[in-house]
Amino acid sequence: MLLLCSLLRAGAMLQRMGYGCMTTGIRIRAALCSAVCKKCFNMATINKDMAADAVSFMASDISKIFEGCQEIHYLWTAPIEAGAILTILAILVRVYALPGWGVIAIVLPSQYIFGWMIIKNKVKNGKNTQARGGIIQELLPAMKLVKYYAW
Repeated sequence: MLLLCSLLRAGAMLQRMGYGCMTTGIRIRAALCSAVCKKCFNMATINKDMAADAVSFMASDISKIFEGCQEIHYLWTAPIEAGAILTILAILVRVYALPGWGVIAIVLPSQYIFGWMIIKNKVKNGKNTQARGGIIQELLPAMKLVKYYAW
């Protein structure tokens, strides 16, 4: 019975934390979208590259900030949870926990290396993303025009 009550309480706390993170992310996303729109509307002239950057920022980067607000707690709790699990493993099985610690010693540096490689590729592909945004900015008015004349 105690286990059931603690699980229900933990579930309720996780739901509350998720709700708080989601509302914070929504507020941040709304504020950033509003700021970008105001900045774009206040500009006297805007060229194609600037419009593509603004659309790209609105479409991808702001949504990533929203997702980051929901996932940020896993960043700091994951090492604590892993340490607690490995410590309990070491207490329960003593010497036989060494392979688990060895796997962690191998996986952590490889995750760092793969993360670094992914970031490097994203920075390299950033130029392609901006070019794609410019093409989309050209295509959308043309599609609207064709749709207008089709009606």
